[in-house]
Amino acid sequence: MIDAEWWLASGKPGEMLRAVWPAPSERKLRLFALACCRLIDHLVTDPRSRAALAFVAEHVETTPNRKKGRPTVERGAEIAYQEACGSSGGTMSYWSVDYGAMCAADAARKALRKNASVAASLTAEEVVRVVCWSERISQDRSSRSPLGTIEQSSREQSSRASQADLLREILGNPFHPVAIDPSWLWWNDATVPRLAQSIYGDQSWDSLGVLADALEDAGCAEDAILDHLRSPGPHVRGCWAVDLLLGKG
Repeated sequence: MIDAEWWLASGKPGEMLRAVWPAPSERKLRLFALACCRLIDHLVTDPRSRAALAFVAEHVETTPNRKKGRPTVERGAEIAYQEACGSSGGTMSYWSVDYGAMCAADAARKALRKNASVAASLTAEEVVRVVCWSERISQDRSSRSPLGTIEQSSREQSSRASQADLLREILGNPFHPVAIDPSWLWWNDATVPRLAQSIYGDQSWDSLGVLADALEDAGCAEDAILDHLRSPGPHVRGCWAVDLLLGKG
């Protein structure tokens, strides 16, 4: 049964995205794709791939599809991927040292896809592939034996569970929406929204506890918001509680 309890327990971001379709905004979907890519940031080494992710991040408040310069960035990301593939045609050996770079470049170009829903789902899947490869390589460089079905399944489940946490961070719980009392925003010369804007702009997620304290002083007794802001996270740009306070969708 797809409900609030299922949403909080799910470790399958693909199913979670399908369950709330078409509710997430383009902004939320692209922020999810970017959050997934940050899980493999150390492997996105090509400047053109990094430029693609930076382009999405820069224009995520509107849409990167209609921004000047997008075709150039898109071509660069595509070339970076093709060069990473080399002569393998995208069928590079799993044990190749370049396999992670190829998949990371693929994730970056997919984050640029015009359809935000497609960009989110395809990028997330590519990141799962990279994370599984990275963990396997780092733990057993000497072995070239194929991954066992159970072992591979466990790695994929762990990676998808991390993405599910990111999705909950960005979307909150769509099956149990939280309402904002306007008085919280007016309190003490708009202290709460000013704090939220500062945290959002600087991405200073370590200050979320301060925001929670201010909300409580303003009269907020909504555990869902307070507990989330005081939780260890993960917290990323698009945090549902901060977005709610700022009126961002």
